[in-house]
Amino acid sequence: MPFVDTDTGELFTGCPHCEQTRAECDMLASATERDLRTWKIRATKAENKLEAQTASRHSKADWNAVLSEWMAVFPDVPKPRSASIKSARAQEVFTRLDHGALVDDVLNAIHGAKQRPYLRYGRRCETSGPATERAVDLADIVKTSGAHSDSNFDLLASEGAKLRGAAF
Repeated sequence: MPFVDTDTGELFTGCPHCEQTRAECDMLASATERDLRTWKIRATKAENKLEAQTASRHSKADWNAVLSEWMAVFPDVPKPRSASIKSARAQEVFTRLDHGALVDDVLNAIHGAKQRPYLRYGRRCETSGPATERAVDLADIVKTSGAHSDSNFDLLASEGAKLRGAAF
């Protein structure tokens, strides 16, 4: 459809303003992309800084104590592939510690999981069951998410305190 300039009466095959508008849009799009990259870099730096602060709060000695206790109590569980302080298991332990638990509570919970190794319908129980209900992984013991995770951890910690008290 031809465009008619009402002032001069000239006929154009395309809109004379379209090229200028396209150029402005391209310029705005590239500026927006540049701003987005800048903000992504800033966000990544902030996340790395926060992670470094969080990791510095957590003690490697605490993590090694918890990991060695778990491996001693559950020798039949396969050795973890990653035992670093940044592993998923370590993060679960530190999340539990950040929620107010003490290292002693975690150690007690590990012993309590030996007494109540099965997780049936979201609750810890002593009875035997299928291997799929056995939740003795360290991440399962200190889990902070889920409907009964806090009550299960408290149960395991109290059971473990009784067992460790009798053993020591």
